[in-house]
Amino acid sequence: MIPIKIETLLEGRKVERNRIEYKEGFNPSEIVHTICGYANDIAGVDGGYLVIGVKTENGIPILPPVDVPDELLDGIQLKIFQYCNKIEPRYIPKIEIVEYQGVNLVYLKCAAGDAGSYQAPVDVYSKKEAGKEQD
Repeated sequence: MIPIKIETLLEGRKVERNRIEYKEGFNPSEIVHTICGYANDIAGVDGGYLVIGVKTENGIPILPPVDVPDELLDGIQLKIFQYCNKIEPRYIPKIEIVEYQGVNLVYLKCAAGDAGSYQAPVDVYSKKEAGKEQD
């Protein structure tokens, strides 16, 4: 996976597509499904990028981005790590906090996985995962 700077994604006005996804807020189930999709690399593009804290209109990022408050950053990173542990087989993306135009963004770099077909739970809050009930 070629590292891409956050400025390139946002200032280049890259449209959301199979390799780039923007999220205004933190919705764990949606984010884990996106991460899982990038790990599976169905499109054959070596994974993808996910930026949390960016509103979109018709898939185009709206600038300036929405701020991810300082007090939420550690919790979001921890939750991403915890929820990604529910992906089978386990997959953890690179998580980076970046400051862009004076606001915080959570930037995830999700390289294509090499451990086979990845599966995420339908709902990360659910006790039912991968067809089995959890205690």
